[in-house]
Order: sequence, then C-alpha cells, then structure tokens
Amino acid sequence: MTFLISKIKGIKETTLIKNGFREYDFFDKNEKIYIKRIYLKDKNKYMRLNGEINIRIPSGVITYNVTDQNGQLYAPYYNQEWHNSHKEIVKRINELLKAEVKVLDTRSKNKKKCS
Repeated sequence: MTFLISKIKGIKETTLIKNGFREYDFFDKNEKIYIKRIYLKDKNKYMRLNGEINIRIPSGVITYNVTDQNGQLYAPYYNQEWHNSHKEIVKRINELLKAEVKVLDTRSKNKKKCS
C-alpha cells in the first residue's frame, strides 16, 4: 500500500541517482520507478520508522511508504483520521519525507518579471 502525495515535473534520472535513489525493476515499458529508503528519526530519537519514497519517471508521481522496525506498515500514517493521538508524529513524518523530495525540485525559486 502506498500513499500518494504529489507529483514533480521535469525530474531527470541523473538527479535522482545523485540524490541516493535507485532504479527499481518495474514491468512497465513506459515508466521507471526510482526508490529511496530513509530512516526516519526525530530529535527525541523515539521514532523508529523507515520511509520509502517512490518516484515514477516520466510521470513524476510520488508515493510514500512508511514501515515500523519490523517491516510492517505504520498504521497511523495510512489511517490518519483514525489515529488522532498520532497527529504530531504523522505530521513530522510528512515533513521529513517532503524535505527529501524538496531538494529534487529544480524549478527556479525566483520569479522573473518581463519588462
């Protein structure tokens, strides 16, 4: 089960590889999947979770997977509306995963004005 978050356009395979992504064998001839696995830890070091970021090329679809230390899906992440007591940790998980993807965004941050 994956959790669809967003899309990123114009990302190149070389950029993904430079940022620690590895190509995953996928049976679709029109798309490739690049995966990066990260250890999710918080400042207090109580969060023992693993994150996986999947990016499909050329569509740019990004999905996340979050598992616990036993490799089981982390239920509060996938059922956020049912786990109110985990809101803060889920928020932090999203921040950590999005920070990994944010460095891949190669769009210009400065808006240029035409004169």
